[in-house]
Amino acid sequence: MGTQISLMICPCCNGHDAIERPPSKICETCWKGLFMAHLGLLQKVHPSRGGDQTSGGFTYRTTWAEVASRASEGCRWCQLVYATKEEEEEPGPESPLRIVVGSQGCLQNCTPKGTQDLSVFIDDTLHFIGYVYTTADDPAAQYIVARNRVLDVGTTKSLALAKQSLDECIYTHNSCPRPLALPPFLPTRLIDCSNVAHPRLIATDGTRGSYAALSYVWGEPQPHSTTVSNLETYLKFIDPEHLPQTILDAIHTTHEIGLDYLWADTLCIIQDSPEDKGRELSRMRLVYRDAHVTIIAASARRVSEGFLQERPAAPITDHSTFLRDITLPFLCPPGKGHSGEHAVGELRVSPIWTYTDPPGQPSVQYNPNVEPVNDRGWCMQEYFMSPRSLVFASHTLQFHCQTAVQNVGSAYHDEERRARLPDVLFLQDEDLQLIADLGGDEWQLREAWHMLVRDYTRRSITVPGDKLVALGGIAEGMHRIFRTQYLAGLWRDTLLADLLWSKRVRSDIPRPREYRAPSWSWAAVDGQVEAGAISVRSGKGLHVAHVVTCDITLKNAEIPYGEVIAGKLTLRSPVVACAWNLKTPNLLYRIDSLPDPAVITSTDDDEELEVAMEAIGIGYIDSDDDEGVKGVWAVPIHWSNNIVAGLIVDREHSQAPAAGGKRFRRIGYFNTHAAAGLVNWLRDVPLVDIEII
Repeated sequence: MGTQISLMICPCCNGHDAIERPPSKICETCWKGLFMAHLGLLQKVHPSRGGDQTSGGFTYRTTWAEVASRASEGCRWCQLVYATKEEEEEPGPESPLRIVVGSQGCLQNCTPKGTQDLSVFIDDTLHFIGYVYTTADDPAAQYIVARNRVLDVGTTKSLALAKQSLDECIYTHNSCPRPLALPPFLPTRLIDCSNVAHPRLIATDGTRGSYAALSYVWGEPQPHSTTVSNLETYLKFIDPEHLPQTILDAIHTTHEIGLDYLWADTLCIIQDSPEDKGRELSRMRLVYRDAHVTIIAASARRVSEGFLQERPAAPITDHSTFLRDITLPFLCPPGKGHSGEHAVGELRVSPIWTYTDPPGQPSVQYNPNVEPVNDRGWCMQEYFMSPRSLVFASHTLQFHCQTAVQNVGSAYHDEERRARLPDVLFLQDEDLQLIADLGGDEWQLREAWHMLVRDYTRRSITVPGDKLVALGGIAEGMHRIFRTQYLAGLWRDTLLADLLWSKRVRSDIPRPREYRAPSWSWAAVDGQVEAGAISVRSGKGLHVAHVVTCDITLKNAEIPYGEVIAGKLTLRSPVVACAWNLKTPNLLYRIDSLPDPAVITSTDDDEELEVAMEAIGIGYIDSDDDEGVKGVWAVPIHWSNNIVAGLIVDREHSQAPAAGGKRFRRIGYFNTHAAAGLVNWLRDVPLVDIEII
């Protein structure tokens, strides 16, 4: 069957003016139909609904056999269409196909706003969605919104574009913090970048001004950090030849975006002075919150790498697969700067989804988790505490703020992005005092904290003792709003709910060798933690336990959100003798009377054992170091939405527990369904005071 073309030229076009000869890589049939109709991008596509055919855009008819033939002859468009065909696609190769091409306007959650999609429907079934872009100097740029990615991220031109994004945020984004009428107080020390060939430290002595802050991965020792012995020298001059590339790149970037000062921890904190470290670490929240912008060296694995290297171009798609980009000609309509003549530009299509994608696995444009900074604990709070950031990602340069994430230079970015902290956290103290009642914002903040704990605990911390310190800045910011005591990663007002963190994914990560936090704190273990599983909103559930006392001992009283050296928690709660991991992994069993340890660890199918035990729920171990512990105690804490949740504890000493007696340590978390109220095994259990350390 021959190809039938429904030629739907845009009203502004005249068929006689059209360019007759197709560019290379496009067959004549596609050129005279689809491409003369501007790929259907100027007429919105309306997908099939209620039995109606897909309409709008550009429609043409063909067969799979004809598409395959033209694809084999090199037609780039036919190659794209044929690559969306499954091996056993119906109809057969000679049956007619109705293909509709155009833009649905479906890219709503992306930047820049208005980015066009290119969608392909075959017999009313969606086969392909991509986004289209072109270069700023291409004739097609008048019709295509998105631009190509910035690859030369360190050039004057690229950093000027970055400054445009920064200025646009400062002056037009209502949700982003505006600069103060009085500039903020400067950090204790800064790097003077006004002469990039002659950097030096300055002591700010309580002055005000604007500066950039740097967030990066050390990844290796920095022998030329500031110390007590070289401080005076650095106040005069820092030899650039002694500085690692990331610091040099940050100095260059700071200068290019019009700022004179840069804060970088390696030079602005005296690294061999515990007193200076303690004082400066306690100010981390303000350093990043008050920075004019934070420079994030996202792509650098170590400080010697730098972050201004040219980024690789996107790979071009071949005949049978969708890697990233497809280059196509674009016939521009006349009358928009072309003197009534057609101009042929060039655009690229980058796939977002195709009919042949595995279920649940659309094409990924960019995954921020590949960046080294997003694997480091310290870098997390530096990112979240910064209202504005220039992110030097592995694929391009990005600008992040409270309003949006955008690729500098108007390249496409999917707004399925990392969460941001609630705006209230960026208020100045005097503005925060005006808020008498947070209302719903408080629960938004609680959920934000749980999100932070989940993100933070999956990251690595080089120095184990920094587990709480590296989150201290955000904790301080939250404390300004919660106004309740911070207890080694938990909050006094919501302590019972906060205790119910868990490690849902088993790992072979051992417990830290040295004390880092009490066992009831998530900071006592390594590996990702799930937090916030239990709602504590008013009327949502019932606390089965009560807090009698909870205290921590800080290593340094001047750092209330930092290291702790001791902590104890006393709960008044039911305490139920249990065994777990018996026969069926993760099941937690209530024991009517504590049997001989040999019985607890037995795997024999013993009838007497079955009678003596009752499965009460699922247990999640905190560390595989405790895998061998069989005789444990369940401490129910909360009943909500038909679920009882609590802690699994082991005695700290070898003696059997007694009411009001011995110390325990947390080794896990459990939950169990309780559809008809408190389950029978809890009804008659007396409350006892239990101390957990």
